Amino acid sequence: MTKEDTKDKGVSNIAAPSTHVPEKDIHSYKNPYNGFHYTFKTWLYDLVLLCFNVMYSTFFKQIEIRGGHNVPPIGIPTILVCAPHANQFIDPSLVMLKTRNLKGKRSRQTCFIVAESSLKKRFVSEFAQLTGSIPVPRPQDNLKYFFHKETNTQLKIKCLDPIDNPTQLIVYDETGESRENLLDGITKKALIGLPDYLGNSKIQSIDPSKNLIELQKPFNMSNLKTYTRLTEGTYFKYAPHIDNTQVFQNVFNHLQTKGCVGIFPEGGSHDRPSLLPIKAGVAIMALGAVAANPELKVAVLPCGLNYFHREKFRSSAVIEYGEPIIVDGKMGQEYIDNPRDSVSQLLDQVTNALFSLTVNAPDYDTLMTIQACRRLYKLPTVSSSDTITTSSSSTSLASDSSLSQNRKKLKRSSSFSSSISSTLSSFNINKTNSRMNSLPVIVELNRRMLQGYKKYKNDPKIQNLVSDVKIYNEKLYSIGLKDHQINKLDSDSNLLNKFRLILILLTRLLKLFILTLLSLPGSIIFSPVFITSQIISHKKAKEGLSKSLVKIKGTDLLATWKLLVALAMAPILYLSYSVILLYLLNSGNYYLSKIYILNSNSIIIQFMYFFSLLIITSYSSLKAGDSGFKILYSLKPLVISLISPQKKINNLKKLRNDLSNKITTICNELGPSVFPDFDKIIESSINNQSLEAPNTTTRDLFRISKKKHRKRSSSASSQISNALSTVNSRGSLTDVPLFADNTFTKYNNSLSSSSNITTDDDDDDDDHISIHRRDVLSSLDTKNIAPNDGDGDGEPIKETKISQMVRKKWETEEIVDDGED
Repeated sequence: MTKEDTKDKGVSNIAAPSTHVPEKDIHSYKNPYNGFHYTFKTWLYDLVLLCFNVMYSTFFKQIEIRGGHNVPPIGIPTILVCAPHANQFIDPSLVMLKTRNLKGKRSRQTCFIVAESSLKKRFVSEFAQLTGSIPVPRPQDNLKYFFHKETNTQLKIKCLDPIDNPTQLIVYDETGESRENLLDGITKKALIGLPDYLGNSKIQSIDPSKNLIELQKPFNMSNLKTYTRLTEGTYFKYAPHIDNTQVFQNVFNHLQTKGCVGIFPEGGSHDRPSLLPIKAGVAIMALGAVAANPELKVAVLPCGLNYFHREKFRSSAVIEYGEPIIVDGKMGQEYIDNPRDSVSQLLDQVTNALFSLTVNAPDYDTLMTIQACRRLYKLPTVSSSDTITTSSSSTSLASDSSLSQNRKKLKRSSSFSSSISSTLSSFNINKTNSRMNSLPVIVELNRRMLQGYKKYKNDPKIQNLVSDVKIYNEKLYSIGLKDHQINKLDSDSNLLNKFRLILILLTRLLKLFILTLLSLPGSIIFSPVFITSQIISHKKAKEGLSKSLVKIKGTDLLATWKLLVALAMAPILYLSYSVILLYLLNSGNYYLSKIYILNSNSIIIQFMYFFSLLIITSYSSLKAGDSGFKILYSLKPLVISLISPQKKINNLKKLRNDLSNKITTICNELGPSVFPDFDKIIESSINNQSLEAPNTTTRDLFRISKKKHRKRSSSASSQISNALSTVNSRGSLTDVPLFADNTFTKYNNSLSSSSNITTDDDDDDDDHISIHRRDVLSSLDTKNIAPNDGDGDGEPIKETKISQMVRKKWETEEIVDDGED
């Protein structure tokens, strides 16, 4: 069934929505990946994931998982919607691995929808088939130069009015004449592409009598090369319309059999700092499944991926699962009655959910500026006497009396910073020396600051601040330092301190020398793979960039091809090394006879011995190299502290401190207008309204796999205890009141801009956010400490229910000293 087109709402390209409803008789379809049975195919799936686990444990230094409790358990049909697609083949395999590694019934075997063209690539095809991937043909992969059927002559297109009517093209042959029947073989909804990958567009309508083609959207006329080709006439490529009915049927079958389907709705990988438009396919899949079976409930689960230097070896990543969107039979009936509106509404929800899990910047300059602001922003610190110090103004509340007198002042001038501090500390999100806990916080702070920037980017103060940050970044670049290294500079010029610095430098150089020696064997062994992967990955990135309109540098292809090359070369290389060592041992090599410590003369045992030895050597060298790089990064501040004048170092520190104070002051001033009603958010979260209150549909759905629920305690103390333990055990930032922003939890609000993160240096000490739980006592309303609140209005300060619950909870616990982690 197909309904007439209506105007696009602009969220995605839903030009001609159709009700794709699957066949109801699917009893013959067997799904080995739904978790109900463990078959040979299931075992092969896990075997492939074992390979992925080895690869990613080596390539990534750290992978942080957040919101794993949101993944629906086995037995609930699930569509895992992931974005951004920033690392090509690594993205789906990493999500598959981490989703499978979840504990208990939330361990799902995700089968991803993969472009059919990708299945033509070696290794990718094998892995895709073994993991139950669902292929989907794309018209852009079938673009070929168009020739007239009868004359076999190559035709051209030309835009007669590129200014007022850029979507209308005329077709003519090489003679320059526009004869009849030139449009034979060209149909509506087909795809037309320009040479040199300058763009493509779908055909809206055709006029055979005039040989005119009307496009759904114009080509990019701002590109001079595109404009020249279309105004002068150019050959074109053509791909017929593809009927994806079978693809939808395969997805429907998977959902009807309680499986988990994964999809990247952007349609292709890219390296932009923003999400590409979300395509309608994911909404059609979910709605079509429940339209065919009204008793079915499909969970659409958003998943955000954030990489830290995604293309680099030993980088980090954060994967966060959002709350599932439940699609039921009622929505399926609405889809049958009005496909366009129902698809658009669900697509809006999915898009909002993805934006809430990703960092979205309009361009890389803005992203780098926001990251610098996040590093420079000062969170409040806490002293052992329950003192809150706002870093920007050095406001100290050292006693109960000063706390009462300055409570409103602090609330007004720095509610943004104190709320961040109190919220994070109250739920114990951070540990002083735990970088693992800081990674999601970095992502979330970047996301929140981007929201504030988008609201106030035209404010003169913000524009001036952005200019100052850029100047600061340029100054750091000129001297070769990172922002986090500035505070490590030592400006003390006395001889004793210089001697101490020299001693530290020599000690670290000695450690670095030893670690270099330890890492050298593995580096030499693996060097052919390193060199080859660098060459091939950059070559593939260059090729991908030339074929894409959305890529900026092709960075999204680098890590994938590095791993593919390593996957192909490493086994062959290590087998070759083992054979060579085996040959040399049996040839009487003296040194190898000393290395080989076994008494067995079996060739198989000797071969396995050398192969294992090579693996162990490489892994040991890898760990030694990690430690060596940490020491290497710490040397530059030491050297600059020794050779730079004291005045220059002090000026640099003063510049950073002044800029940091300026950023903190502006954030504290404008922050409450971006995130209002902190007290209400905290209160609703503690009372379990926003923290752990899934809608009725979600709760009923999840009751399928878990019949018995723990009874809720009716007391206020039990409520806050449950809330705290929930957050601490799950560790999801979306559970923290400050981070549970209503802008994104309500699907009918407006969208932000788009995603992909490239963070600062991995050794950035500013990424360690140290906050203690005691902050919340000062940020929340306090007891009757003083006769008035410090504003002279004479209003008594009464302890609120929130404070009572917090205090009652913590009175039974030992308050952690400020010096402890």
